Amino acid sequence: MWFLLLLLYIAHIELVYLQGDVNRLILRNKNGRNPCEGHIEIYHNGVQGYVGDKYWSNKTEEVVCRSTHCGSPESRDHSTDVLKPKGSKVWLNELKCEGNESQLWNCKNPGWGVSKCYRDTIKWIKCSNEINIMLEGYECAGMVKYSSVNERGYFCSNNWGNDQANRLCKNLGCGESKEIPKKEWMDFSQIKTSKMMMIDCSGLNETNLWQCAAQKEKQKCETPATVICTGFMRLQLKGDEASVCSGMLEKEEDGGWKPVDSSSKSTPDVWCKQMDCGTNVSNSFKGRTHHLECSDKVQVVLKDSRKISKCYGEVHIQVNGSDYPVCGSSWDLKTAGVVCKELKCGAVVDQYTRSGTQSGIMDNVECTGNESSLWHCRGKHNKNAFQCPKKAFVVCAESVKVRLADGPGRCAGRVEIEHEGKWKRVSSEKWEAVNSNIICNELDCGGARSGNSETFSEGSAEFLTKSVSCSSGASRIHECIKASTSSSRPENSMMITCEGHKVVFLNNTCSGMVGIQHGSKTYWLSGSNNTWNQESAHTVCKQMQCGDAYPYEYIPSADMKRNVWQESYNCYPNNTSLFDCKKNKTLPSDHNDSIAVVKCSGAISVNLTNGCWGTVNVCVGGKCGGVCKDSWTKEKSVMLCKDIGCGNKILSSSQKNEAVPIVRSLHTTTHTTNLSQCNFIKNDEYGPNVNFRCELASVICSDSVKARISASRHKCSGNVEVHYEGTWLPVCSDALKDQKTQNAICEEVNCGHAVKQLNYFGPTSKIKNDITQIQCSNSDIKSLTECDIVSEKHGDCPLAGLQCSNWSKMELKFDGACSGAVFAHSETGRNAVSIEGWTKTEMDKLCNNLECGNLKSNRTYVSDQEQSQTLPSQKQQKEQLWIECQDEPKVTLSKKCGGEVRMNNIRVCSSNWNLDYSHML
Repeated sequence: MWFLLLLLYIAHIELVYLQGDVNRLILRNKNGRNPCEGHIEIYHNGVQGYVGDKYWSNKTEEVVCRSTHCGSPESRDHSTDVLKPKGSKVWLNELKCEGNESQLWNCKNPGWGVSKCYRDTIKWIKCSNEINIMLEGYECAGMVKYSSVNERGYFCSNNWGNDQANRLCKNLGCGESKEIPKKEWMDFSQIKTSKMMMIDCSGLNETNLWQCAAQKEKQKCETPATVICTGFMRLQLKGDEASVCSGMLEKEEDGGWKPVDSSSKSTPDVWCKQMDCGTNVSNSFKGRTHHLECSDKVQVVLKDSRKISKCYGEVHIQVNGSDYPVCGSSWDLKTAGVVCKELKCGAVVDQYTRSGTQSGIMDNVECTGNESSLWHCRGKHNKNAFQCPKKAFVVCAESVKVRLADGPGRCAGRVEIEHEGKWKRVSSEKWEAVNSNIICNELDCGGARSGNSETFSEGSAEFLTKSVSCSSGASRIHECIKASTSSSRPENSMMITCEGHKVVFLNNTCSGMVGIQHGSKTYWLSGSNNTWNQESAHTVCKQMQCGDAYPYEYIPSADMKRNVWQESYNCYPNNTSLFDCKKNKTLPSDHNDSIAVVKCSGAISVNLTNGCWGTVNVCVGGKCGGVCKDSWTKEKSVMLCKDIGCGNKILSSSQKNEAVPIVRSLHTTTHTTNLSQCNFIKNDEYGPNVNFRCELASVICSDSVKARISASRHKCSGNVEVHYEGTWLPVCSDALKDQKTQNAICEEVNCGHAVKQLNYFGPTSKIKNDITQIQCSNSDIKSLTECDIVSEKHGDCPLAGLQCSNWSKMELKFDGACSGAVFAHSETGRNAVSIEGWTKTEMDKLCNNLECGNLKSNRTYVSDQEQSQTLPSQKQQKEQLWIECQDEPKVTLSKKCGGEVRMNNIRVCSSNWNLDYSHML
């Protein structure tokens, strides 16, 4: 029987051994200062209990000290045993330890709560280790570190919580836990070679963090436990732009910053170290503030393509001459705002991160927003550089500028925004009027003019990838830049004319009265001797691209006094616009009595490269060249054609010529009568090395167009061709359907009126374009110069010709195809041709026109036929011209009496072939 009881006892012990994972053992004393001294408490399944002392030995204490990471037991005084609380639980008793067990409950014992303990005292143990728990980093903030006689290490962040942090802060005299940072806000590199202690305080009423030291197998630990206690005094230096590690010392208090006064017990070296600024160099106390200079020289700078940039770029830290990017692991709007404020760059417009492979020394930066420098924000500050997977980037308000480009003045032009150091065009898509008003106001140009803006060059800069959307409360364009929601590719640039836009003009080319157009109103510049002088005259000539001024003049204002411009200017040699000159505060008494007149040394002309058609050619400043097509208008084409005497109508051009222009755009006023009087925006105003190209404007004036009827055998009958952009083009039959068009062509070539439309004869034209439309508005039009004409690339249109009333055709009869009596066919019938007046040259030409080679011989032929009245002799003659040409065509068939038709062994096209020709053959 006793043997069976022994087996049950052994089995019970083994079962307890296996359930050890839910058990905890700590040493507890009243003050909680030394976690390696005190009476033993055991927590079994979360219930507190004690250990009895039956069979107690030194080996029992060895297991206790080792399992609590407290070293080995020291000699003890039994008088230190303490009373056991009444009614308390004794979990273990009758322990028989060998001394090598990992936990006390692994010693042989009868089981949990089985053995009764009748003593009213429990053992007090003192182990050899003296544990010191501290915060490494700063006073009352940092990584939780422990040290003993033989061991140093850090507590792991696993299972680290507010209760443990609060307990530690109190034990260290640092108040309570303020925050447990979730990111790596300190240099954690040293933990890679340090011991890491896991903690587990669950179910314990611990008085010392060491009591939570894990008694399980070691787990994987990534980061150390950290805490910021309420007793931590956060510091910053303020006021020195040369280094953020020098200036007035401030501490964070009640959400703001206040000067550190003389009552602080810390030392300058500690302050410098806490701010990652090295060591103290100098410290002075002025009034109620500390002025501190630390050994490190630290600056926050922005860089673009590794060069220092102003108010935008990658965020970098310069430490003692070395440069490092700021890593962007936790980069956000608030942190970016500190950078913009620190650099006096206004508000944040945009912030993001860029991928990179450079080494940095600062990461996981978190700012409250009111720090004096990014360096003083909380974050990891490493002495040794580490790899940055992302780099912080910021765009501040002061780097964002707006201008109106390629306009005749700063208050009109194409909208361009400087963003990230580059001027970029802005798309006109979904543009709202409020945006235009904000821009005009920011440029001090009043509001935006309603209606369509003047046309300016489209430019070639890249488009801004952000959208521009202003609220009614915005005052500057940087407040309007938003992330783009459009995936479509921008096509057209936005263009604006503001209310404040005004231009200077001269009423003649490079000479005349000096006028100013402001909106729809015209004014004249005062010619008062007190304000109008040679420098002002030079400025006007330069503004009009007209060289220098000859001695300035003025004329009486007479009846134009009301229209004298009520501003006067004081110009200097470097001024290029009258409106850039210094404005005089007061006007002289004779201000309205005269009008300024100037004659400039330069000359300007505008024409076309091929007379009445071609590329627009502007000659200005001694150079000639083209103007951009996107700024050119139909009205300018009409004015140009009139200027150069090439008709009143313009036609569409198919030319595409991209090149460097001499002029990007030119702008008229209500007084412009000739394009040479325009305001010219020269391409070289943007610098001599600007590689700007654009499609050049081209114009076809109506007087460059002429018609012909091409056929060597016939006069006034044949294929119609139109001379268009320097090339004779065939005409589609649909373009010749209208009788007015037919008559206009016949009238132009002196062939009377149109009789009928003909099918096109001969091989298809190899020219790429056809005339597809001709529209003549009036029936009495005598020329195509008064018609609208369209030229397009080859389509499927059938080509056509015309027969006019004055048509005639020469024919040889009574012999072969190239010899015989000469007859003329016309609208009135067939007539014999008299020999009188014909020379060998004319006979040669006739043979050539008939495609019969040159003249071989000629003679007279007496004919009874009525002779032509249109021949060289106007008298009735009976002697008819007979010629024989050198060639005679040989017509054959590929087979006997059938097959392909060949002429001089060349196959004849089937076009226009009919049955009559077959019978003739």
